[in-house]
Amino acid sequence: MRKIRKFVEYVFVDEYFYLDAITDPQRKVLYFAVTIRDKSFHPTFKNQVFQIQLGRSKYSDIPGRPGSAQGCFGAHWFAYYETRYFGRPGAYQDFGFGFNTAGYSAANSVKAYKGLMSTTHNCQGTLSDQEMEFVRKGSADEVFNTYAVSAPGIRITDYAHIILGVNDGQVRILNP
Repeated sequence: MRKIRKFVEYVFVDEYFYLDAITDPQRKVLYFAVTIRDKSFHPTFKNQVFQIQLGRSKYSDIPGRPGSAQGCFGAHWFAYYETRYFGRPGAYQDFGFGFNTAGYSAANSVKAYKGLMSTTHNCQGTLSDQEMEFVRKGSADEVFNTYAVSAPGIRITDYAHIILGVNDGQVRILNP
């Protein structure tokens, strides 16, 4: 049985990015996600294990195998993300790398989208190992536009059930 956790979500909107932050009721950050919204904005994130650049790095640039993957699609939106946990070299944090239609993409992640459409996945929870491998093989060379980090001991999938970062519906009215 899944433990229900109380949390507060904050969405910050900038000309170049969206920042989605999840906190506990005492405002301690549990996880945050950055989604780029401008083609000229490519922030770099690095730690002891990896260095990525949003809007340029590909799923194949991330070391290791995903601990989990989630994806879903609707009539006018699509989202897919993978998480990685690197233990002590990653400061015991969970990291997320994903594509979100609320953000900018030069070429939509059509391979991951088509891969998800080809599975029996129904947008409920984590992809099975078989589904994850099927989608990963097709989307390895696609660029992701969202990056997330959790607090130590927190799993991103506890809070980002389908979409990593902002929900397209949350920010659709804000886009000019």
